[in-house]
Amino acid sequence: MQWILIFGEELVDKLVSLWGKGATWEQDNAYHPHEAHSLSLDCSKARLKLGWVLQISLDQGLEQSITWSQAYGSGTDMRPVTEAAIAQWM
Repeated sequence: MQWILIFGEELVDKLVSLWGKGATWEQDNAYHPHEAHSLSLDCSKARLKLGWVLQISLDQGLEQSITWSQAYGSGTDMRPVTEAAIAQWM
């Protein structure tokens, strides 16, 4: 079983770094819901019931998400972009 542990601020820092082009973020210190420090994602149910296994690293997934988002933001025709991303894993 493979686990990825990353905290919110670290994840956002990674996204900003990967996004490039002057991307920044600012933390809102005034708002901290009580769950914010205990939320987590657990894929064990998908692994158990569906046989799901991790295929790419967190960094690869973030890079692919950013590439897709930047293409969308630039007005690119997203059908071929999305189909290429899906075909990569089929």
